[in-house]
Formats: sequence, structure tokens, C-alpha cells
Amino acid sequence: MKKAEIASVKSAKNSLSALDSFFEARPTLIPWVSIGLFTVLTVVLFEPKVSIGGDDTEYINRAYNLLHQGIFPTFQGPFYPMALAAIMLITGVNVIAFKIFSVLCLAGHHWFMYKMLRNYLSPSALFAVMVLLCSSSVLMLYGCNTYSESFYLFIQGCFLYYFDKHFIRGGSPFDLKKDYLPVIIAGLLLFLLSITRNVGLVGMAAVILYFISIKQWKPAALILGSFAVFFVILHFMKITIWNIGDQQISGQGSTLLLKNSFRPDEGNEDFAGFINRFIGNSVNYLGFHFLNIFGISLAKWPNLKVITAVVIYIGLIASVFGSFRKSRFWYFITLFILASAGITFLALQVYWNQELLVLIVVPLLLALSIHGLYKLFI
Repeated sequence: MKKAEIASVKSAKNSLSALDSFFEARPTLIPWVSIGLFTVLTVVLFEPKVSIGGDDTEYINRAYNLLHQGIFPTFQGPFYPMALAAIMLITGVNVIAFKIFSVLCLAGHHWFMYKMLRNYLSPSALFAVMVLLCSSSVLMLYGCNTYSESFYLFIQGCFLYYFDKHFIRGGSPFDLKKDYLPVIIAGLLLFLLSITRNVGLVGMAAVILYFISIKQWKPAALILGSFAVFFVILHFMKITIWNIGDQQISGQGSTLLLKNSFRPDEGNEDFAGFINRFIGNSVNYLGFHFLNIFGISLAKWPNLKVITAVVIYIGLIASVFGSFRKSRFWYFITLFILASAGITFLALQVYWNQELLVLIVVPLLLALSIHGLYKLFI
């Protein structure tokens, strides 16, 4: 390495170290800057009307039908319409109340991310993550509408914070006598995640894979058992109260298997079709939407989208092997990202190509990316 390059690297390290020291001396600066950015963006982008999209209105319709006609919501996950129905019980059909609830959910997600990540990121890296999350107009756009993404992110953030606190950060051996309550709550949060959106089921898969890979079978089995108990209770209620079966997954799942959701006569996707889906969606969502959500557009450079997607996958694979022994937290986060993104990219038709479909992994992928970039300089 040339002397100029060595000097440049040392300069970057010194700058980051100085920035870390600056934030360490002002521990309240990052949360206050984040709150300020989030508040300003909320005021600027908040729209008291429903959007021109269809899904956000459908959630309100399902909530109304559940509350006034007793029709259980079976499509796209029932938990968010159930939450809206609870608000509707108090406020009536009040779109502003629904949107304020959505904004609060997004704020709650950011708070849990901050509380969790401050244990694993340097102050300067944490600042970068929180500023990007709280200043993203795309994230706030969905936070100010009645889509389910903010609600899902809130539950996901709550689960990740709780799981890290009780099963990763502590580091003490698992003891059922003192850990039975965390097992029950972790199973409940995973269950709520799965009934908010079908992709939430991969959270349970990531937990099982994590515990099995570190040779801890007991917590994996017990959390799965807790999850199953809540799932059985809901299924029993659906049969006895609403007289319906498990239509949440089967109804939406049959659509996702089709080659063309608008032309069922073309039949179901074959193996090669799913591979093409995975590749096309990886380029769309990792190579374009991930950066576009934070204001970097590669729309005019299709080759760069492919390169970006490849680089991200290389980083994720490197993180799996590199963090396995060094950081159980980043190891679990990487597994969670891979599970969520993997099932999403296999399930979605490439032509849908909507940024909201990848929002649920964007905050975690952002944090992991900035952590990786920071390690390259320090």
C-alpha cells in the first residue's frame, strides 16, 4: 500500500474516532436529532386523506366488516385490521386517527431500533443509521398511510429488541426456570408477526435456524411450542366463532404460486420460474429500491443495479460466516434478513416491483451495511 493510501486510511480512522468521541460526550444528541427529523418529515408529508392505492383502503374495509359484521379478515394477515377495528371502536371511521396510529408505529419501530443498535454500533454509525431512517421520505410516506408496513415494522422491532435482550445480549446459559416468560413472549411476538403479514412466518424459521446452528435445541423447541400454542388458539377461535378455516395463508399462497396473478389460466410457476423470480426480484429490490428508499437512484444504470445486488449478497454471505463466532447479534440479524428477503423474492412476481414489498428488511439491511462499512475503516 502506498504512503498516500496509508495516510488516507489513518485519516478516515481518526475522523471516525473523533466523531465517535463527539457523540459519546453528548449521549442525548442522536435521539433528539432523530426525533426532530422524524417530526419535521411527519408534518411535511402527513396527508389526512386515504391514498389512491387500494391496499390501505382495504385494511379499513376489513376492520369495518370485522367490527360491524363480524367478518374475520382472512387476506393479507388479520392482525392489522383487528388493530384498526379497536381504534374504530373508539373513534369511528376516522382516517386521521388511523394514520396517527401508523405514524406512532413507525416511531416505535425507530425507537426499538435505536435501543437495540446502540449496543452494537459505534456512535457515528448509529447516528448515520438513525438519520437515514428518520429522514427517508419513502419510509414516512408509508408511515403516514394506512398500509400494514409501519405496524409490521413496529412488531418486528419489538420482537428483535426483546429477543436480543433475553436470548443474545445476556450471554448466560438458557434456564427454563427463569427464562420461561421470555420464551412465551418471544413466541407471542413471532405469532403476532405472522398474523400481520404471511412473511412474518420466516421470523420463526430464523429463530430455529439460529438456535440450532449454535447447538441450543431447548430454546428453539420451546419458542416454537409457544408460537404453536398461540397459533392453535387462534385457529380454534376462527373455527368456533367465525366458522372459517386457515384461509390467511392458503388464499394468498395460491395466488403467489401462479405464473401470472392476473391470468390464472397460465398455471403455476415451475422451478426455473422461481429461480428467475429470485434473480429478478433481487435486482429490483436490492439493486434499486434499497438505495432509492434513501435517495440514491440507479434507474438510469441497469448494470449498476445488478452489481449492487451482487455486492449486497456477497456482504450478507460474508456476514453469516464472519459474525458466527464474533457477534451472535449480527449473525442472527443476517439470518433474519436472508430469511425475510429470500422468501419475499421467491414469492413475488417480478412485475409487481413495488418498494413497499421490501420495506420490512430495509432498516436491518441498512444497519448491517453501515456496520460493515464502518468495520472496513476501523
